Amino acid sequence: MKKKLKIPKDVVAVIAKLQDAGFEAYVVGGAIRDLLLNRKPKDFDLSTSATPEQIRKLFTKKRAKIIGRRFQIIHLYLSDDVVEITTFRKAPKDGKGKKACDKKKPKEMLFRDNDFGTSFEDAFRRDFTANALFYDPIKEEIIDHTGQGLDDIEKGIVRVIGEPDLRLDEDPVRILRGLKLVGQYGFELEDKTKESILKKLDLITHIPAGRKLLELEKILKSPYGCKILITLQEYGYLKFYMPNLSRKWNKPEMNKSLKVYNAICKRVKNGNYRNSISLSMAAILYPLIEAEMSRKKVEFWDVENSAKFAIKSIGGSVFKDFQFSKWIKDAAFRIIEMLPYFVEEEPDKLLFQRKKYNHARELITVLNDLFWNDKHLMKKWPKMMMKKEQKNSNWFR
Repeated sequence: MKKKLKIPKDVVAVIAKLQDAGFEAYVVGGAIRDLLLNRKPKDFDLSTSATPEQIRKLFTKKRAKIIGRRFQIIHLYLSDDVVEITTFRKAPKDGKGKKACDKKKPKEMLFRDNDFGTSFEDAFRRDFTANALFYDPIKEEIIDHTGQGLDDIEKGIVRVIGEPDLRLDEDPVRILRGLKLVGQYGFELEDKTKESILKKLDLITHIPAGRKLLELEKILKSPYGCKILITLQEYGYLKFYMPNLSRKWNKPEMNKSLKVYNAICKRVKNGNYRNSISLSMAAILYPLIEAEMSRKKVEFWDVENSAKFAIKSIGGSVFKDFQFSKWIKDAAFRIIEMLPYFVEEEPDKLLFQRKKYNHARELITVLNDLFWNDKHLMKKWPKMMMKKEQKNSNWFR
């Protein structure tokens, strides 16, 4: 299908270089889906017939780094971005790619997937039809090997490629990714896909902690993160993926939490503020912490009180099953600790110098818009300026 899609010049140049060297090369997956839905892609992934070593040779080892073991990919460093390049894959033969596992794990579960193949074989190794499109920006052509991708995107359908039970057993993370498509785009699950997903929700327990964390980080950075979490709860998946958050779901403070988080997501989507894992965590946690302190007869907004005990208790509980880096957790906790200082009568200039001031200011902006509508509050708290701008500002003198 001939169609002109807006692809960055640097990405087109990479594809042109691969094609000029005699390799097939395309933009693949989510970027094409987003462009067809008139959304801005978060990144542009490429797929090619060139092996990782051939890609490194073509672009130099300094610019092209091989990443991963289970599924080797290339991170190609451009002037101001990183492009992910994969080599076409095919289904492992004769059980290759699987390894012995206990009886509770699906016998079809794959632990490596590095058998190279053709673009046609690669399309049928992908998870959903909406993610299996290839785009050649040189010929301005969309390739739909499954024959269903374009139609499913137009109709808003999430359809597993191949036999759903088998494909979900191979990689249970596909369950999460399918539900993310529902939440992010308002798609509906195709009947057989839905039936299989609903009976295999608990397979997430067999996924390594690192992969579960990676998917949650993507959710927390997404401008549709709140909608995705709501979808995971609606389909009964959250109790397996984030059990401690799911247990709080029907409490009043959780409704407030979703309201605050959704407002943060909207501001990211509208370009009012950048995405941030720690800010999303703080938005989710703040109402839960405030409610916990209230139950203990402690006022959250009184700066004389310390919220640290509740922050560590609730924050540690909600995200207990995910090994976030210490700096991300500390950043989220620091944002929440700073909130009471913003409602003080006189601004404390030392607050401007604290780490994550801008994130905390963003969260207090959302809280003010949602609950207080104090027109003078944010005038006291300008965005923190860069060091080169501070010389001309009385705020920092």
